[in-house]
Amino acid sequence: VYQRGVINPMINMEQLWKDYMAFEQNINPIIAEKMAIERSRDYMNARRVAKELEAVTRGLNRGAPSVPPTGHPEEIRQ
Repeated sequence: VYQRGVINPMINMEQLWKDYMAFEQNINPIIAEKMAIERSRDYMNARRVAKELEAVTRGLNRGAPSVPPTGHPEEIRQ
């Protein structure tokens, strides 16, 4: 689950990465180092994409219902 999670862009990825590294260290420190090297590139890419997505969606009202547009000024800002 951790290996899938750290390659998918999402909020709070840094904490998930730390938890994953701690999990791997508890299982086997030697393999943990190898896994960190293998997964770090995918993690960094997913983290970059998550930050870009956050920047694009920062001003959106995520609690607003999904309805067809009516041209209201509030919708235009969304």
